[in-house]
Amino acid sequence: MIKNILHPKKQRGFIILFAMTLASLLLSIALGIANVSYRELTFSTSARESNDAFLAADTGAECILSHDKQSEPLPVIGVSGSIDSNSIVIGCGSGAVTGDVVFDADVSTNTNTAIYNFTIPSLGPSQAGCASVELVKENVDGFETFTMTSKGYNGDCGSKGSHSVEREIHLSSVAGASGASTPPSSTTPSVTLTSDFPSVISGGPVNLSWSTTGVSGGCTESSTPSTGWSILPMTFGSGTVEVSGITSDTTFTFTCTGVSTPASVTVAVISEKTEGGTASAGGTACSGTEGPDKAFDNLMTSSSFSKWCVMRGASPSTPAPIMYDFAGSTAHAVTTYTITTGNDVPARDPKDWTFQGCQGTCSADVGTGWVTLDTRTNQFSGASRYQKNTYTLTNSTAYQQYRVRISANNGDTTYTQITELQMY
Repeated sequence: MIKNILHPKKQRGFIILFAMTLASLLLSIALGIANVSYRELTFSTSARESNDAFLAADTGAECILSHDKQSEPLPVIGVSGSIDSNSIVIGCGSGAVTGDVVFDADVSTNTNTAIYNFTIPSLGPSQAGCASVELVKENVDGFETFTMTSKGYNGDCGSKGSHSVEREIHLSSVAGASGASTPPSSTTPSVTLTSDFPSVISGGPVNLSWSTTGVSGGCTESSTPSTGWSILPMTFGSGTVEVSGITSDTTFTFTCTGVSTPASVTVAVISEKTEGGTASAGGTACSGTEGPDKAFDNLMTSSSFSKWCVMRGASPSTPAPIMYDFAGSTAHAVTTYTITTGNDVPARDPKDWTFQGCQGTCSADVGTGWVTLDTRTNQFSGASRYQKNTYTLTNSTAYQQYRVRISANNGDTTYTQITELQMY
């Protein structure tokens, strides 16, 4: 057996080496921790100083803005006369600055421009900050422009140390010559007024749509004649309103202050056309007093009514058509028609149909020759008795014959009926 015994001197050298290694490791860790702590401290200090500088800039801007807009407006030379810079007293109250302070103010002016430079000390949480504020006011074509640049510092405004931080805020606005906050319009003020249809039946409603551009003054509405409609609840911008009770041709006018040409639109009242012609229909009338002519006799109220009733349930394969042929060779370009429900049995009311025109060669129950002008589906569900619905369409062709071809009613399999069919 061989024993390995270290020499006492070698053993001491090993211990010293181990101790030095351990000490170096601990020193490196300590230096790393110290470096992180230093960076965190620097970052925290920088954030605080940046915040103090921004707070100073914001406080300075608010200070001058409050004075100009509420306390004593700083004038534009050439509009309000001259100004003595030594008389400018700005008070920020006791929020950021203790008491009222007479700040250092320098004023540079020409005919239409005033430039104010303020130095506002003692700002920030520790009252060590400072703000340098430049306010430029100009008079351009009767409008006053307001431009402010506020520079905030975490220390004195004149100091430039290693920890000096500057933050800047810009503010601007435009006010009318009267002082109201109304920017000048970049476009010529204008108004428009339109109607959804150029004509309506007597008493019928029309939708008027308006819009304004660059308008800041008051607006008024009028109509000629002035009766038969309600005052429009018009406002700036745009919108649509329904006007009812129109019984004669009416011109609506919308006038706004500052707009040289008012907007206007004329709505014509059209008359009912089904007079003097002949009516016919497909199928057999429900009784001798309920033929197709009863749909064109203008009797459609509970106190005075008649109706057309046909013994057909109405389906696509077996429709219930009713036709009107104007007298002689007379033709009309119909753009509106109305249908009024019967006095009873809502299931007999028409549901789906087409409105068609023909040049005098068609018959009610034959499909050839007809031109479809309007198609409606799912009508009169839950309708009241004697309920009149109005339908409008685009048509510029004068036809001698028109028909409503009902392809479905609201559930009755035996009868279909209407009280009145009017055309305009």
